[in-house]
Amino acid sequence: RGHTETIGQRMERDLDALPPLPPAAYDACEKQAGRVSSLSLVRYRTKDYSVPVAYGYRDVLVRGYVDEVVISCGSEVIARHIRSYERDDFVYDPIHYLPLSERKPGALDQAAPLQGWELPDEFGTLRRLLESRMGRRGKREYVQVLRLLETFTQQEVQAAVKDAIRLGAISFDAVKHLVLCRLEGRPPRLDLELYPCLPKVRVNTTSTRALYDSPHRKGGMNDRSTLLLEHYLKELKLPSFLREYGKMAAQCAAEGVDHPQYLLRLAELELIDRHQRMVERRIRAARFPAVKSLDSFDFLAIPSLNKALVMELARCEYIERRENVIAVGNSGTGKTHIALALGLAVCQRGMSVGFTRSAALVHELMEARDEGRLLNLQRQLSRLNLLIIDELGFVPLSRTGAELLFEVFSQRYERGSILVTTNLPFDVTTDLPFDEWTEVFGSERLTGALLDRLTHHVHILEMNGESYRLKRSRENAASQAPNDPDEE
Repeated sequence: RGHTETIGQRMERDLDALPPLPPAAYDACEKQAGRVSSLSLVRYRTKDYSVPVAYGYRDVLVRGYVDEVVISCGSEVIARHIRSYERDDFVYDPIHYLPLSERKPGALDQAAPLQGWELPDEFGTLRRLLESRMGRRGKREYVQVLRLLETFTQQEVQAAVKDAIRLGAISFDAVKHLVLCRLEGRPPRLDLELYPCLPKVRVNTTSTRALYDSPHRKGGMNDRSTLLLEHYLKELKLPSFLREYGKMAAQCAAEGVDHPQYLLRLAELELIDRHQRMVERRIRAARFPAVKSLDSFDFLAIPSLNKALVMELARCEYIERRENVIAVGNSGTGKTHIALALGLAVCQRGMSVGFTRSAALVHELMEARDEGRLLNLQRQLSRLNLLIIDELGFVPLSRTGAELLFEVFSQRYERGSILVTTNLPFDVTTDLPFDEWTEVFGSERLTGALLDRLTHHVHILEMNGESYRLKRSRENAASQAPNDPDEE
């Protein structure tokens, strides 16, 4: 109405005036340049999306669609993820991190990107069989099987894994061969000459008696049950069970012992063995120069030493009360021996111990300060149940060294026990000044503060007497002296 042209004619005129459509369809997305971090992550709108580890520190293009995020490097699409709308979310693709797991198979169960990765049951069965047959090498082969998912679909790899388990061809090469055969439509040829990694079996003629006496038939189980049981015991970290279950089963069967008693014996062996390993770990961590016990100490040689107090300290109740111990005496009277023996008793109770000489500790503290790791070292020392400082006062300390050592005592005050051996005079029952202590620490104020913390809740072991070493030297010299010729 009011126009000389129809609607159709006006439409044709408007279309002629429009520019031509672009040759490619419009990409309805937000584009953003990014860079891959050291953790193989790309940041996009407060979220982190993973890419393959091979693209670390590379420049990438992120395209954000409504339902997905696509990451490209050059003209190649390297990652696709379902878009997350949770703030500060991490979106991982476990396959991106498999090359790192192949180099460090031990991280397979701890790496955050691999947590919660649900795979079909066949993969778990293959892993158990690989690890039971090959140990640590089996875990690396399992990661190599998972890396097939970088090239093939999960359904294709799953079918090959299932065939490998059915055929007993438990190896990465076998699974890869089966995947390729399935895709190419040809029958598999698992030839041991072509695939030397496959387990070879030597079959000999055996008697029925030899079959039942075979170590692989522990408790009448077949080979598959034995392999799985041993794998489970390794995973549960029960080495004594693993080592003794076959022998103990035969022994209990011969004695007619029931199943609960059989398990009780195995559990007792495991508990004893585990406690022994724990004590050995504690001793190694303590860094004792030698392992000594109270059984080898001659209490009669040091009459001033209170044996009853030493035996009470060996019960380690003072550790729970966070009390200190000072062994005072001249050189060669066994102060270090007593310190090592009490440290061993603490290790046997399952608690942590650290042994060091005062000069070495001060040197380590100063070195840590210069290297910027002093706080870490102080935290390590503060976490110990017992810190043994040997030969305190033998060597004068610099002002910096004395202040760093004071910090150690201060941080452990009423938080952890300290055992100190020293040849400096020490008597808390008198008001005599600690002049020699001041000479070691260089400051009367610092010495007073240190001794105040050390002597609060303290047990003192007085060990003055004749030096073991001098006495032994005189005895050796006397035994090696030539006889008087007049007496012959």
